[in-house]
Amino acid sequence: MKNKILFALVLAFVLELSLSSAGEITNWEPVQDRNMVVTVRTIDKDGVHEIQYKYHMRSNPVRVHPCDEVQHFPELNEIWLTTQEARPHMYIISNNYNAYKPEGQDNWIGVDSDGQDIR
Repeated sequence: MKNKILFALVLAFVLELSLSSAGEITNWEPVQDRNMVVTVRTIDKDGVHEIQYKYHMRSNPVRVHPCDEVQHFPELNEIWLTTQEARPHMYIISNNYNAYKPEGQDNWIGVDSDGQDIR
């Protein structure tokens, strides 16, 4: 009985993810050009996909208590990323990405302020 309940919960979670176009942020890492590379995982009928996005960091990282979470603040046009590590930090990034790298690609594709590809 417990296995059936667990399977039902996992299935519900997978279905919820597959219906969500936003996906789940699975990793983030600051890079030298004052951007944050964020990995987003989505699940659809074709499988699991991971796309990397670059977001502009709005400020220097702030030292915080560990909690490893993602908070969205659309009204501020910000996303707060808090790391779980020995010296945890919170990063505040723009809510809009400025480049992305599709799964299996090596090059970044720039995006203008309207969300259109720059090629």
